[in-house]
Amino acid sequence: LEGSDAAEALAQAPTRTNNICQIFTDTVHVSGTAQAVEQYGIGRGEVDFQIRQRMVELGIKVEKAILNGIKGTTTHSASVQRTMNGLFAFVDSGNVVNNSGVALSQDNVEADLKKVFDAGGYPSIIMSNSTQNLKIQRMYESRIRTEVIDNVGGLYINQIMNPVGGGIVMLLVNRRMEDHEVYYLDTRFIDLGELRPFHVKPLAELGDYTKVELIGEYTLRIKAPKAFARRYNCSLT
Repeated sequence: LEGSDAAEALAQAPTRTNNICQIFTDTVHVSGTAQAVEQYGIGRGEVDFQIRQRMVELGIKVEKAILNGIKGTTTHSASVQRTMNGLFAFVDSGNVVNNSGVALSQDNVEADLKKVFDAGGYPSIIMSNSTQNLKIQRMYESRIRTEVIDNVGGLYINQIMNPVGGGIVMLLVNRRMEDHEVYYLDTRFIDLGELRPFHVKPLAELGDYTKVELIGEYTLRIKAPKAFARRYNCSLT
């Protein structure tokens, strides 16, 4: 109004998300004899081989925690592990849909993309197990841009056009996911927090062996839970 004072300031304190750093660890213990013997396909170097194997397994553990972790105790001891929240626990409850055993449809996919967009996000990845990924590919196989290759048969669709807000959405296959669920991700608001990168720590040797610990400490950082969506209990047929 003419001559009036400025309106009262409106302020809303942001809701801060938080998580816990989780320790991931494994141990390699190799006898002196095993280290000295030339192993078929490995040569001399059993310790290095076992470290590589354990690192692959630790990577899988981290990935599973990122997907399905549930925040546990904030303390850590020899008997109680501190565990972090994964994507499953972070997605805003309003963006989680139970599909009630019905097959995933194109309408479902586009409704989920719209839900993320309406909440302020720009979904750039649809992540699922191979089962639901194939279903999504089949939805769009009649509407694709093609180029002729004479000696290749079949279709592989790894991107779709977002009908809400435009842009490309990548179809990402993740074999660690449950085969009945689908996640929609805005990658601007998710990353892996690293407190201690994976490293090899030599342990005391009290006999004829080499013993090392592999250890790292990580957490999942989600900056906007409404920029993600999850649909679960989708039919597998």
